[in-house]
Amino acid sequence: MPDVQRVCVAVATFRRQRQLAGLLHKLPLQVIDPTKHTLRFLIIDNDVTPTAKAVVDAARQQFSDPLQYIHVPDPGLSVVRNFALRNASENDAFLAMLDDDEVPEPGWLAELLHVQDVTNADAVVGPVSPCLPEGAPRWLKRGRFYEEFMLRDRAALKDGTTANCLLKLSSISRMRLTFDPFFNELGGEDQFFFRELSSRGGTIVFAANAVVRDIIPTERTSLRYLATREFRKGNSLSLCDLRLTPTIQSKLTRLLKSVALFSVSMLSLLPRTCILGGTGAAESVSGAARALGMLAGLGGYRLTAYPRQKSARTG
Repeated sequence: MPDVQRVCVAVATFRRQRQLAGLLHKLPLQVIDPTKHTLRFLIIDNDVTPTAKAVVDAARQQFSDPLQYIHVPDPGLSVVRNFALRNASENDAFLAMLDDDEVPEPGWLAELLHVQDVTNADAVVGPVSPCLPEGAPRWLKRGRFYEEFMLRDRAALKDGTTANCLLKLSSISRMRLTFDPFFNELGGEDQFFFRELSSRGGTIVFAANAVVRDIIPTERTSLRYLATREFRKGNSLSLCDLRLTPTIQSKLTRLLKSVALFSVSMLSLLPRTCILGGTGAAESVSGAARALGMLAGLGGYRLTAYPRQKSARTG
């Protein structure tokens, strides 16, 4: 059937055997139109040793579509995502990506493909909905800190994330896009990728109904982790700016934004805390941390968020 296009669903994993097993239990539930698309799954293990292989092998009987496991020991986020691009570009029309600690809704992939078909977008990005663990602090639940942007269906974007996306591989190849090795251990490689795509005339749209659930572990429910996360986000923003548009105007704009955010966050700390309690305090601390991350990035500081860990641990 010459009009049938193949879709590769790629998952990069690193020492999260338990979460990966949960994801592999849900992936076979994806239903797509077989007259338009065929499907294969690619699991890329980025550990030094193939720690995810047994998990993938145990799940094979659940899959009617091809399930491929590949061990890529060279460390880094850009390394593994570029491997997925190269692998898929050989025979596939589309590459869908999500993280190993996520669970997609049954209609996730069909919705990404539908929105791409209607809009002919070069990339489609869907929402990531957080699932907090039992016993998570009340201030964290009220603040909804892990919830990403939510827009109208098919809204145009200038940014994106590999936590939930679909790429039209002919467009990616035409624009010669890859994930920048500069961000290999920093994080933000996906943000820079989508910003590059947009700057080269590519189109990114939002698929509001292509939902994946992000399973938040208990260790990520502290204010310290939240502040570090926001600092990293701010750091990545500045580094993306400096790499994509290294002009005085771009630096000045980011500087003004970071100073404004820090000032507002600190000035609002007491009022927010009095009105909203712990949630208000966390909002101000998070804003200040992001602003400091921006300033640090402008000064050339790079937060290494994903260094290669020496000792294996399971998730």
